[in-house]
Amino acid sequence: MVVLSLAAGHTVTDYPPEISSNFPAIFRDFLEKCLVVEDRLRLSASELLEHDFIKVSFLWGGGDVEELR
Repeated sequence: MVVLSLAAGHTVTDYPPEISSNFPAIFRDFLEKCLVVEDRLRLSASELLEHDFIKVSFLWGGGDVEELR
């Protein structure tokens, strides 16, 4: 919710939140996977680190994907 609030520029309090279609598809997909209500269906932190949004963002910042493991 913090990441979505920062990206939206205001505090998001609705749950599950509406994710703006103005965000890139890869970011929306990542948020949707983070915000799955039922915990047994939600991806783990390790699985989320494998998401393309994280990998692309990390590489764009000059990181090495192997550091995420």
